[in-house]
Amino acid sequence: MRAFEFQQFVEPCVHLVLAMMVLVLNRYKASFKLTHQVLVVAFIMALVGIVGLTRYGLFSAGLIWLLFSALSMTFFFPRLARKLIIAFVCTALFFALAHSRQWFDITRTVSPENAARSIVVWLSVILPFAILLYSFSKAVGDAYKEMRQDKLNLGIRNKELHSKAHTDTLTELPNRAFFYQQLLQKTQQPGLANAGLALLFIDLDGFKAINDTWGHEAGDTVLRITAWRMQHRLRDSDIICRLGGDEFVLLCNNISSKAALASFAEQINVTVTASIDLPETLVNLSCSIGGVLLPEDGSDIDALLSLADKRMYRAKKAGKNQYCLTDE
Repeated sequence: MRAFEFQQFVEPCVHLVLAMMVLVLNRYKASFKLTHQVLVVAFIMALVGIVGLTRYGLFSAGLIWLLFSALSMTFFFPRLARKLIIAFVCTALFFALAHSRQWFDITRTVSPENAARSIVVWLSVILPFAILLYSFSKAVGDAYKEMRQDKLNLGIRNKELHSKAHTDTLTELPNRAFFYQQLLQKTQQPGLANAGLALLFIDLDGFKAINDTWGHEAGDTVLRITAWRMQHRLRDSDIICRLGGDEFVLLCNNISSKAALASFAEQINVTVTASIDLPETLVNLSCSIGGVLLPEDGSDIDALLSLADKRMYRAKKAGKNQYCLTDE
C-alpha cells in the first residue's frame, strides 16, 4: 500500500516537472537555438502523452498528463494552432473540475489495475532527459567553442585594425599616428628623457622631379625601396616612420652625444644616396636631415619636433645632401 501511495505522489510530480520543462523550452526556444535532438525530445514527450491519454483515458491518465501532452505538442504548430491547443486544454480542465469532486481524482496518474503505467512513465522520463542532457551539453560545448572563436576572431580583427591605423600602406612603415604615440610613450616614461633619445627628420631631395618626370608609379617605387633600405639599416631599438609624401622621421635610442647622432645621420644619408635602378632610369637620391637630442635640445615634444623640422630645412637651404644638428 505504501508503494502505491508513493507512486501516487511521485508520478504526478514527474509529469509536472516535464510539463514545466516543456514550458521553459517553449518560452526560450529562440535563445536555445533548438536542434533536431531537442525537437525529438519534444516529439517523444508528446507521443508518450498521447499514448497515455489514449490507453488510459482522460480521467484515468490524469490532469498533469494532459497538460504535459498538450504543451509538448505546441513545439510543432504555429501560433494560431498553439492558441487552439491551449484553449482545448483549458476547456478540458474545466470539464475535469466539473466532473470530479476531489482534487485527487483529476490529478491521479496511477491506478491499482494499471501498474504497468509506471514503466511507461519512467521511460518517458529517462529517454527524454538523456537526449536533453546530451543535446544541452553539446549546445553548451558548441556555444563555448563559438565564443572562443569569436573572441579569437575579434582579437585578430582588432590587431588588423590597429595595424591599418598605424601603418603606411605604401611603404608598410609605421605612420605619423604611430610615431606620435611612440614618442609620447618614450618621453613620459621616467628616465628615458636622459637615456639618449634622438629624433631625425629626413626629407628626400629632388623627389618631386622624379614624380614629374617618370610618373607617380616610379615615385612610389623609389619611396618603397628607400624605406626598405633605411629600415634594414637601423638597430632593433630604432623606429622609422613615414610622415607623408617624401618625409620620414627616425626615433633613435641610446644616442649619447651629438657626435654619435651625427655619425648616425651620416649613415642614413649614405643609405639614401645609393642608386635605385628603375626600368625607366637610374635614380640618384639624396636627403636633408635635421636632428635633435634629448635632453640637450629640450624636453617639450612640440618644441623638439618644430626644432628638428627647422634644422632639416636649414640643411636643405644649405645645399641639400647633408644634416643639421645645431642652430649655428
